[in-house]
Amino acid sequence: MTDRRGAKKLFKTHKGWMAAGITAAALFSFQLAGNQTASVQADTNESTEPGVGAPELQQDILYLQKEVAGATNPAVKEHFQTQLDAATAALKKLTDAPTPDNGGTTTPDNGGTTTPDNGGTTTPATGDTTKTAADDKAAQEKKLSDSKSYLEKEIAGTTDPALKEQFQKQLADATAALDKLTDTGTPANAFNDTNTPNKSTQASDQAKADADAAAAAEKAKADDAAALKAKEALVQTQAGYKLGLKGFKPSESSMQDPAFAAGYKQGAAERAAAQKSVVDATSKQEDAAKTAAENALKAKDALVEIQAGYKVGAQGLTPTDIAMKDPAFTAGYKQGVADKAARDAAAQKTVAENALKAKDALVEIQAGYKVGVQGFTPTKIAMQDPAFVAGYKQGVADKVAREAADGTAAENALKAKDALVEIQAGYKVGVQGFTPTALAMKDPAFVAGYNQGKADKAARDAAAKTAADNAIKAKDALVNIKAGYDIGKKGYKPTELAMKDSAFAAGYKQGAADRAAELAANAAKAKDALAQIKAGYKDGKDGVKPTAEQMANTAYAAGYKQGAADRAAAAAKDPKTPDPKKQDPKTPTPISTKKNTTDTKGDTTDNNSGAATKKSAEGTALPQAGDDTNVVAASLGAIAVFGALFGLAGDRRKRA
Repeated sequence: MTDRRGAKKLFKTHKGWMAAGITAAALFSFQLAGNQTASVQADTNESTEPGVGAPELQQDILYLQKEVAGATNPAVKEHFQTQLDAATAALKKLTDAPTPDNGGTTTPDNGGTTTPDNGGTTTPATGDTTKTAADDKAAQEKKLSDSKSYLEKEIAGTTDPALKEQFQKQLADATAALDKLTDTGTPANAFNDTNTPNKSTQASDQAKADADAAAAAEKAKADDAAALKAKEALVQTQAGYKLGLKGFKPSESSMQDPAFAAGYKQGAAERAAAQKSVVDATSKQEDAAKTAAENALKAKDALVEIQAGYKVGAQGLTPTDIAMKDPAFTAGYKQGVADKAARDAAAQKTVAENALKAKDALVEIQAGYKVGVQGFTPTKIAMQDPAFVAGYKQGVADKVAREAADGTAAENALKAKDALVEIQAGYKVGVQGFTPTALAMKDPAFVAGYNQGKADKAARDAAAKTAADNAIKAKDALVNIKAGYDIGKKGYKPTELAMKDSAFAAGYKQGAADRAAELAANAAKAKDALAQIKAGYKDGKDGVKPTAEQMANTAYAAGYKQGAADRAAAAAKDPKTPDPKKQDPKTPTPISTKKNTTDTKGDTTDNNSGAATKKSAEGTALPQAGDDTNVVAASLGAIAVFGALFGLAGDRRKRA
C-alpha cells in the first residue's frame, strides 16, 4: 500500500503540471487568435493540430492503464480507474479542435484553395478572413471554458494546499483570458463581403492587433514565469516539509523563502505531534511499570521482583528507589539493562525506520529524476540526499540521450515517463525480494530502481532478524532466572554448566538467600516455642496462675497444661501433698531434700510423710505423671511436634 500511496501522490503532483500545461496552451492559443492579420496558413495549421498538453495526457493514460491492470485492492483500482476516465475525457476535449471533414483539403466559398499539412499555400478570399477569425475565436473560447471546468473540478477535489493554490491561480488566468476574448469583438468594417474596407481603419486595426499581440506575448511570458515560480515554490515546500518532519535545522537563508518556511513549519508540527504521542505512550508505560514494581514489593515474592526488575531494565525505564532496595529486583534489573545494551548495540535501526527511509528514498528518486529529465537546476539541499542525486543523474542522462537521439518533445516526454515507470517497477521488485527477468535488467532505469529496493530490503530484513533474536534471548534469560531461583530455593546443588549462565546464576543466588533466611526464621520460631513450653510447664507444675495473654500463646499453654496435669497427678497419688488450691499460688511448696539412713531391709524414709512410698515405687513402676523426668520428655516431645509442623509448612510453601 505504501507504493500505491506514493504513486497516488506522484500522479496528483503530475496533474498539477498537466493543468498548468493545459492553461498555458489555452493562453498561447488566445495570443494567436488576437492577431487578425496573421497568415491563414498558420491559422489553419493551428486549428488542425492537437492542443499542447496532449502528449502528457497520453503518457498519464498509459501509466493509469498499467496501474488499473496491476491493482489488486478494489478501492485502489477504482481510484485509478476514476483518474483514467478523467484523463481520457480531458484528452478528448483537447483533441476536438476544428479540422476539415474531407481529410485535409478545403475549398472556401469564394474559390480559395487550401493544401494539406505538408506546407501548401492558402489563397483566402476577402470574406474568408472574417469567417476564419470567428472560427478561431470560438475554438479558443471553447478551450478556455474547458480549462476553467477542469481547474474548478481539480480545486474541489484536491486536499493539497500548494496544489489548490496553484490551480486557483491558473483558474484566475484562464477566466481573465476568456473575459478578454469575449469582450474583444471583430471591427465592423475590418472585412466585409459587400463593402470595401477603409484603409485607415485597416491600419488602425492592424496597429491595435499588433499591440494586442505584443501584450499577449508579454502575458504569456509572465504566465510562464508564474508557472515556473509556482513549480519552484512546490519544490521548496516539499524540501521544507521533509526537513521539518525529520527534525533538521534549516538555514536562515532557506527560511526566508515563504514556500520553504511554510513546508518546514508543517513538517515540524507533524513531527512534534508524533513525538508527543511517543512521550505520552512512554509516560503511560513508566506509570504501569512503577505500579507493578510497588505491588511486587508488597507481595515479597522474589521471583516476581526479578521479573519486574528485568522488564524495567530491558525497556530502558528508570526504577524507583524503593524497588532498588530489594536484592531480587536489583538482580533482575541489572540483567535487563545488560540485555538491552547488547540489543541496542546490535540493532540501531527499527523496522519502522527502515520502511520510512525506503519510502523517502523512492520519493527522492522520483523527485530527482523529474528535476533532471526536465532540465531544471536542483537546490543544494536536495543534492545532499543520495537518493535524490541518483534519480537526478538518471534523469539528466536520459534527457541527454533522448535529445541526442530524438528531437521531438512528445517522444522525449514518453521516454522520461517510461524511465520513471521502470525505476518504480525495479524498486518494487527489489524491495519485495523478487527475481527480475533478464530482459528487465537490461534497462538502466529498472536496474537503478532494483538496486535501491534490494538495498532497502536487506537493511529492513537485518533489523527485523536482530529484533527477533533479541526477543528470544530475553525470553531465554527470564526462563533461566526462574529455573535458577527454584533450584536455589529448594536447596538443590546446581551443575557447573548451569552456573556459567549469568541469568541462571542470578536466580540461583537469590533463591538460596531466600531459603537461608526462611530456615533461620523457622529455627528462631522453634527456639522461642521451646522456651515458651518450658516456662508454661514450670508455671503449671509450680501452680502459678498464668495471665490471659500467656495462655494465648500455643506453646506456653501446652507446657502449662502438661505441668498442671503432672502436678494434679502427683497430688492424687500422694494425698499428703498440699492442695494447690489452698496453697499460695505464687509460693512453690517447699520440699525437703534431707534423707534418713537406710536400714538393713533397704527401706528408706523421708522427713516428709509420703516420700517413702514414692521412692519405693520408683524401682518397680513405669514413669508416672509427676516424676522429675517428665519435664525433659515433654520438652523433647514439644520440640519434635513443632519441628514437624514447621517442616511440613515449609515443604508445603515450596510446593505451592
